[in-house]
Amino acid sequence: GMTKCESARRRIADVNPNVKVRTFEEEFTSETAMRILTGGHSPERPGWDAVVDGSDNFPTKYLINDACELAGIPWVYAAI
Repeated sequence: GMTKCESARRRIADVNPNVKVRTFEEEFTSETAMRILTGGHSPERPGWDAVVDGSDNFPTKYLINDACELAGIPWVYAAI
């Protein structure tokens, strides 16, 4: 089947084809969080306008919250 990232990307494109969506098919961990969120940029100049959280567990949600706060990136949660 289709990954959660690909499904979300397609749905967002269906709703608004002018939105640029970049996905990461990579586990979001404390070791990868800042690299993923900064997109190769410094935390002072993040590589994202916003983060959409489709995770399905609370430890990951807490990690995303903490990392987005450190990087100054707004995040939206889209799943429980």
